[in-house]
Amino acid sequence: ELARRVGPTGHVTGVDAASRFVDAARVEAADVPNVSFEVADIEAAVPGGPYDLAFSRMGTMFFARPVIALRNVRAALAPRGRLCMVVWRSKAANTFLQEAEDAVREILGTPAKGDHLTCGPGPFSMASPDVVGDQLHQVLVRADQHHVE
Repeated sequence: ELARRVGPTGHVTGVDAASRFVDAARVEAADVPNVSFEVADIEAAVPGGPYDLAFSRMGTMFFARPVIALRNVRAALAPRGRLCMVVWRSKAANTFLQEAEDAVREILGTPAKGDHLTCGPGPFSMASPDVVGDQLHQVLVRADQHHVE
């Protein structure tokens, strides 16, 4: 879809850390001439660039180190480049997920303390606008410091 939107003179580079996802994308987009795919860990570096737009659909919330990853994205953007992230809101705001969890709890009970992940990367790690705002602020502050130095 992004390749269609940028038109024949634009180019889209898809990136994922999972090679099987990249392999599937290459097969799906085999007949799309203005798209390419890279296996890469955005927390280490963004391949290519500069890019006019960085778009993530359900990906950034799985970064173990989101500020570092987002700094790398910012560094790969062209001047005035933009970032668009699509992330899940809270589990409570996604009732189909909350209902599934509640149904499992009815059968299995509540996990013992320490038996479930309570923080870190995951579908809801960017559900809070305040947290994401703080993360993006740190990306901008660091970039501005490097620009001044």
